[in-house]
Amino acid sequence: MERLKRIKYPPLKDKFKKYGDSFELVSKNESNRMYCYRRTTPEGIVYFEVFRSNLEKDDNGNVYESYPRSSQFGDTAWCIRDGENAMKKVLKYMQKTFSN
Repeated sequence: MERLKRIKYPPLKDKFKKYGDSFELVSKNESNRMYCYRRTTPEGIVYFEVFRSNLEKDDNGNVYESYPRSSQFGDTAWCIRDGENAMKKVLKYMQKTFSN
């Protein structure tokens, strides 16, 4: 039986588009691999996604960081839509520590 190929996730970029939304890197904490991206919908709604990057390997075995899966939101990734308290929440998650 042919071996199934693993889905390849693209490396993180400073700016990209997905699902019609624009993503722009706002902040990165290299000590814990936490990122904050500003996400803007085509209608102009702005919110933030804060997450711990995933470590992936390319075909040559080189390690790179990628965006979290949908299933990771609420665990190691968060969507922050509360404009009034957004920066407090972003700072809280950007400083989060993990055991691995």
